[in-house]
Amino acid sequence: MTFITTILEKQIIMDRTWLFTLDRGSFEFQPGQFINLSTGPGNDRREFSIASPSQQKTLEVLITRQKDGALSPLLCDSPVGAKWTVEGPEGQFQLSPLERKSPVLMIATGSGISPFGSLIRSYPGLDYQILHGLPHFGRIKEWINFPAKRYTLCTSRSGDGDFSGRVTERLKQISLSSKAIYMLCGNSDMIFDSMAILQDRGIPRKNIKAEIYF
Repeated sequence: MTFITTILEKQIIMDRTWLFTLDRGSFEFQPGQFINLSTGPGNDRREFSIASPSQQKTLEVLITRQKDGALSPLLCDSPVGAKWTVEGPEGQFQLSPLERKSPVLMIATGSGISPFGSLIRSYPGLDYQILHGLPHFGRIKEWINFPAKRYTLCTSRSGDGDFSGRVTERLKQISLSSKAIYMLCGNSDMIFDSMAILQDRGIPRKNIKAEIYF
């Protein structure tokens, strides 16, 4: 499906990362999927995970301004009321009905937390824990108001998070269950390192889902 959306709201919630709220119209998606965004038909486009729950009447996406990016500065500078082109949805980074009955550990870096924002709000009864890696403390907790017992902020360049260090360092310290589902979303280094840690500790590969953010 391709349609034109309007930016309804925008706010900065992490270092260089904006939360955009978009008009959804009749667009349908499954939690965990992504869309392609562009400033208009025929222009450069890029994939962004949907961050909003499936039952919400608007769409949310997190967009990080890349210093040398061809598209992200244009998107981040777009004012409320601007029009974007949306294509999608796409992707298989989802939880089946059976998997939603298991505990889920979600591991993210930066805006890789986007699909988790959709999943946990689409499935209110989900038994989840989040490990989220950021360089510094951000306003991300204000976005969803994560319960403290379910969200651990790992700050790698400051001591103002719940854990001082990378998410992979925290992952090495916590107990893991072979019956849980493990979802990884973020930069490739984190994903490859986390997969190695999980498999070294006996987690079956079929229990691990990954989506790389470039």
